[in-house]
Amino acid sequence: MSKVEKKAQWPLPIIEPEKVGVSPVSLARIRPNLQRFINRKYAPNFVTLVARRGSIVYFQSQGYLDFQSKKPAKLDTLF
Repeated sequence: MSKVEKKAQWPLPIIEPEKVGVSPVSLARIRPNLQRFINRKYAPNFVTLVARRGSIVYFQSQGYLDFQSKKPAKLDTLF
């Protein structure tokens, strides 16, 4: 179980993707594909949430607040 999965049930419960028919292999493709946009400086950050059947199966942040500072974006970052 990931760090996010250990958190409370906000806003929806966080569960293993297989329990609602989502492939973890497919979810693993999200991060590297979005990273390409960050590397090309199209966008400094992404926060991605995937939910199915009332449960969160993927919730991650990546990138920077801005390209100059290189401060990491977090799940609770306001932007």
